[in-house]
This record gives sequence, structure tokens and C-alpha cells, in this order.
Amino acid sequence: MEICEKIIPEKIFISRAFDEYMGHLNFVFLDIETTGINPAFNKVVLAGILVVKNDTLISKQLFAEKKEDEEPLLSKLAEILSKSDLIINYNGTSFDIPFLNKRFEKNGINFSISKHASFDLYRIIKNYGYIKLQDFKLKTIEEFLGIHRTDTISGKESVALYNEYIKTKNPAYKEKICLHNFEDIYYLTKILPIINKYDLHKIAFENPRYLKTDKGHLKTIIRKNSIKKERLMVNGLCYSKDKDSAFFTYSYDYKFSSKTAEFNIEIPLFKKSGLLYLSLKDFDFNYEKKLPLHHIPPHILTVKENGTINYIEINWFINDLISHLHSY
Repeated sequence: MEICEKIIPEKIFISRAFDEYMGHLNFVFLDIETTGINPAFNKVVLAGILVVKNDTLISKQLFAEKKEDEEPLLSKLAEILSKSDLIINYNGTSFDIPFLNKRFEKNGINFSISKHASFDLYRIIKNYGYIKLQDFKLKTIEEFLGIHRTDTISGKESVALYNEYIKTKNPAYKEKICLHNFEDIYYLTKILPIINKYDLHKIAFENPRYLKTDKGHLKTIIRKNSIKKERLMVNGLCYSKDKDSAFFTYSYDYKFSSKTAEFNIEIPLFKKSGLLYLSLKDFDFNYEKKLPLHHIPPHILTVKENGTINYIEINWFINDLISHLHSY
């Protein structure tokens, strides 16, 4: 196995909203090359990781000089990813991450990537409707954004080139494969600014998000939020508590299982004149509203008004409530 490292003196774009929700996390950009699409018998032959460190990008490409190099490649990759909270990728939720997890298992490597660790730009761009295109392939998005690659091959062609490289050891084939992989991860940093055109507060509400890290390890993951029948529902995982606990109060119900590390919160909401809300007076901690509205009393937190959900306020209230509950 060969490790190729590049240092790029460049600062990536991070929007204010992205920084609010994810700036405290250790995140990497990831893309892999394989010998096919079936992880049951195809192998990982190249893994590209891009790490952000201050105003510098550091790329590491783990390349299998022979197919038998997969195990050391995956072991090194697991070592790198174990220090990361969030993996920024493009369609990695459907392909890269489950493929890697299957190959970790096949190679007897005691490591698995949580599906909650995936920040999949493909799913965000496709599902949240800012741009309309004939397809959402990575190169289609790049063309839309005016990104022009040096790389000219496809993922499918990369497989064929790798097989030729194994036979001939022609360095030109290896160079093309590595360039393809490098530009896949590098240009993800150029695609990332597109999230500024989306409602990241809504995305944070509807998708997993992470509250705190402790020495590089996640402590609390909010897996799912929802509003159902005048109730605000929160489901997540907490790794800093080791005892079962439960609270049943007028303002909310809370349950935590130490066996599964899972917690659930249900908050009853009030409804009046097109307003769905909760009263901050009903909670046993102080919360300062981020977006005070002149027509709403200070103790009223608006969850939904005339059909519009107040994602920013809900997200930060939930964050503070969970931090309060998990401080015991």
C-alpha cells in the first residue's frame, strides 16, 4: 500500500449556519475507488481523505498497489476516520459508507462508520430543491457551478484502469485513478458553498446533528426531530450517561436507556390562532430566545406560525434542553 499526501494552503468556505451546527466537529471529506459495486466480493483499492486544518487542506490517498493491500488500506482508513465526527461526501450514505462497513467486516477490522456521521451533499442538493437539473451526478453539479476538472475519467473507467495497472504497473494508469479520486474530494470543498442557498436550519432539524464532542468522541447525537399532533418529538443517543433516567413533567416527558444509549423527549405544544407554541415558564432552565418577535410575548417560544416552522428557535431550544437534561 502507498500513502500519497498533499498539502494545499487553502481555506475552505464555511457558512455561518454550517459553522453554528458543525464548526465544533472534526470533519473530513471522503471518496473511495473500488473494483466494482458489490461489497460482498469487490474490494476498496483507493481511499481519498481530505482534512481541514486551520487554513490548510491535507489530502491523504491510500492506494492498494495490489488487491491484497485492501486490509492494511482499510486498517489505516479506520484509524483516520476514528478521529472524525463527520464525513462529508457525495452519495456516500448509499454507496461509500455501507461499502466500507461491509469491507471492514470482511477483513476482520473492528470498526464501523455510523450512518449518522454522514453529511451527504448529494442528498441535500437533491432533496431540498434549490436547483433543478436533469440529474444530480457529481460532475453535473460541478458543471452547474462552473468547476472544470483536469480529470477526464468516470468511476467505471477507474475500475478498468486499476485492473490494467495491476497487470502492467503502468504509472500513467495509477496517476489517472489518483487524480480522479483527488478531484472528487477536493471539489467537494468547492461544492460545499451551495448549502448557503438552502435552509440549513431546516436540514439540521430533519437530519442527525451533533451537540458536543469530548476528546474527539461524540457525546450526544440528535437523530430525529418531528412535530406530530401538537407535540414536539426528539430522539437521540447520549454516550455520557450510564444510568437509566426518566422525567415526567407538565412541560415534557424524558426517557433514557443506558442499555441502548437512546433518549426520547416529548414536549406538548399549545395551539391558538394559527400559532403552535410552548411556554418557557414551564421549563426548569433559562432559555434566551435567538429570534425574539415583537408581536410574541417574551415567554412564548413559537414553534409554528401560520404553517411556517421556526427551525432556528426550535433547534437551539432543543440543544439547550438536552444539555440541561444531560448535565445531571
